[in-house]
Amino acid sequence: MKLDVLTPKNTVIKSDDFDSIEYTIAEGQGKLLFNILSQYSNPIGSLIREVTTNAFDSHIEAGIKKPVDVAIKGGTFTKNDTVFSVTDYGVGLSPERVKTIYSKFLASTKRDSNEQHGAFGLGSKSPLSYCDMFYVTTVHDGVKYTYIISKGQQAPEIDLVSRDFVDMSNRTTIEVPIKSGDKEQFKTEIRRQLQYFDNIDYENCGYPNTYKIYRGDNFMYRPGSEDGYVHIVLGKVYYPIDFNAIPDMRKWWLDTPIALRFDIGDLPVVWNRENIEYTSEAVSAIKNKLELAKKELQELWDERNSDIKSMEDYVNACIDHQDGSVEIIDGVRIPNVKNLIDTSIKYSKYKNRGVNTPADPFFDYTVKKKVSNGLMDASIVRMSVFNTIKNKKPIYIYEGKAKSIRNKFIDRMMNMPTFYLVEGNKEDVIEGSTYYSFGVDRFSATDKEKAIINEFRKEVHDYMEATFPIYENITVTDEFREILKSERKKPTKSGAAIEELTDFAVKLCKVTEVATSEYKPAFSRERIDFEDSTNVTYVYGTNDDTKALEMAALVTMRSEYIKVIKVAVNKIPVFEEMDNTIEVNEFLKSNHKELIKNITSEYILDNYQTTYGIIRKNVVTEYLPKEIQSDIKFLIDYGIKRPIYNGIINYIYRDHFTQYKNSRKDLIDHSIVNVIKEVETFINRHLLLEFVNLSANYIKKDSSLHVGLQQYVKPNHINVYLLNRLYNFKNKEDNNE
Repeated sequence: MKLDVLTPKNTVIKSDDFDSIEYTIAEGQGKLLFNILSQYSNPIGSLIREVTTNAFDSHIEAGIKKPVDVAIKGGTFTKNDTVFSVTDYGVGLSPERVKTIYSKFLASTKRDSNEQHGAFGLGSKSPLSYCDMFYVTTVHDGVKYTYIISKGQQAPEIDLVSRDFVDMSNRTTIEVPIKSGDKEQFKTEIRRQLQYFDNIDYENCGYPNTYKIYRGDNFMYRPGSEDGYVHIVLGKVYYPIDFNAIPDMRKWWLDTPIALRFDIGDLPVVWNRENIEYTSEAVSAIKNKLELAKKELQELWDERNSDIKSMEDYVNACIDHQDGSVEIIDGVRIPNVKNLIDTSIKYSKYKNRGVNTPADPFFDYTVKKKVSNGLMDASIVRMSVFNTIKNKKPIYIYEGKAKSIRNKFIDRMMNMPTFYLVEGNKEDVIEGSTYYSFGVDRFSATDKEKAIINEFRKEVHDYMEATFPIYENITVTDEFREILKSERKKPTKSGAAIEELTDFAVKLCKVTEVATSEYKPAFSRERIDFEDSTNVTYVYGTNDDTKALEMAALVTMRSEYIKVIKVAVNKIPVFEEMDNTIEVNEFLKSNHKELIKNITSEYILDNYQTTYGIIRKNVVTEYLPKEIQSDIKFLIDYGIKRPIYNGIINYIYRDHFTQYKNSRKDLIDHSIVNVIKEVETFINRHLLLEFVNLSANYIKKDSSLHVGLQQYVKPNHINVYLLNRLYNFKNKEDNNE
């Protein structure tokens, strides 16, 4: 590598009356000089980098294309040692070169070219920063020389231990003994330091020889890179970017694992080559290279997403690029480029029409139910339609009316044990969040923009109905009905036949208001069509189980998927044979999903009342950061916002209810609690939100309040109250003038 030589701008005029003295190294201080020049913050990583770059430089000098061998293996000289070994097949080391270059500090043959990495004359000595001695075996012009290089008493020493005539081509092998316990660190540093060296045969290094490195004009990419952020490759050498040295480059916005590509000599490095030297010129070069790399990646993205002419192509492109990756060649993607480039998918039909097309085209659809083995899963499905389709889960489009017999038919006769029921919004009214997806302000949207949005929505609906089966169109055959009928007629333990349970009368237990804001469980006789409600779990018991049934009703009062019923003793065998029933005492001891959900909700209502209140008010939501909005939506979907009662439980039941809740704290879903903790942490930093009781529409009528609230919820928010006072004060002063 060429070194910049600083030339003085002013001429120094010497006088014959004074002596000119040159600086020298004090006699006997070679050991101290060595210690200074061999200081590395990362000795293992540095010796791996330096020894390997010297091997590649030797290949360049000799014009050799053969791979360099890098290995962790048993030592040649002491078999009990494990060594880090590098072998090149370049020029070899002649005795003259060992004497005049290899054994001299700061001596180098590489300062006149940027083809080779070296320049400082220190890399060959770098193993001594880690160990007391290492071994060099070299073949030059048919003679094999073996050297031991050690720290020595006063300065490093090179001892020739053997010389033999051999019939071998030129080569050099460096063997560095690995200290006990350091083997894995060597493997880690090999992966890190050598990740952009493209012609190495690895042996026992934990690195496959099938690796590939992809080069653009301004960046390089190696799948599985050890650095998850934008970094630098100088020639072949990896360097992380010191983001503290470039303040306007934010690390968290550069979480793309690419290397900015620089040729040897393009950037200065410190003397031990551990780091880039961040001069103003280097900083400018790094910034410019980043912009060129971003432009190159943008061109790759646009090239692969330029021919979107149908909804099918658009959907496939959205699914294909949901993770924000860009394909550089077939099947090879650079992940997480969304912070570097514009990763929006451009549907040609909607270009230049004043709206953006959404990254999730299925915004009008919701996964309503999951059906497993013919039975409706009562738990909330936490998967979006987008991810359901992306993960190739079987789905049916339905209109909100699931049938037990149809579910069983799909399971058993169509061989689909698990599928999802997806419901679409076909109303003409555009939901508020939909405007945001199209980059349109819902309050100022024009008729033209609304028409374009509805045009897109219709195209999505047409695509969905053409691509996925319609649930209601599945016809249950008479043959299958006969199969189910014969199964229902099988004898029970009592020998009686199970009657077909349709329009069956039971006593249903509900929590109802018995006085102003006072609630208690009560039984009422109702008729239930069990055949048409298999998405519900029935918790049953007899008159002897009344107290347990009342407790079950209290603890599941928020659940729409649990019904608590009291039945006659002679009907118990019927319920024992049903798939969607559970005996009440068994239920109260179980880990049923709805029990977990309701115990968790009760815990949240008991411990996070302020946050719960803000969630229930549903005001100022659109002012909150997206991640907090997402958390609140998730909690609402979970059921936190939907209490059946708004008062207190009757005193007769209150203590027993509290006692049961406390006894089942093992059921609390802490993943849900963690979500509300995140919301509460945000609210605790923005306490004014607790006192806002206006809808977003009313807030927007006052522009200063609208802007103030937007600023208030930002990470470095403005004191809205003080801002308003200053604003009023300024107006007053202006009027006085």
